[in-house]
Amino acid sequence: MRMNWNGFGSWRTILIVSVAASDGMEAEKRLDIPPFEATADPLRAYFPVSMLAGRRGDDEAAWFEIALVLETAEPVIDWRIEWDSSAF
Repeated sequence: MRMNWNGFGSWRTILIVSVAASDGMEAEKRLDIPPFEATADPLRAYFPVSMLAGRRGDDEAAWFEIALVLETAEPVIDWRIEWDSSAF
């Protein structure tokens, strides 16, 4: 997957975030996007999270923004970024 430059000094990133299937509905509510895939082994739901980055490979800022959404409220969601499937 490739990143797209928006022409205004930023890069549009698409990060694939997976959450435990048991956290899927809560993650959908917090991220305000539906999952595009769910798997049975392991039991996970996958969300395409799009954001702007100031530079290519700005994975720290991307991780921080997602963590703010998924980890700051109770219950804390079991999540991870699927880096191999993401464009950042």
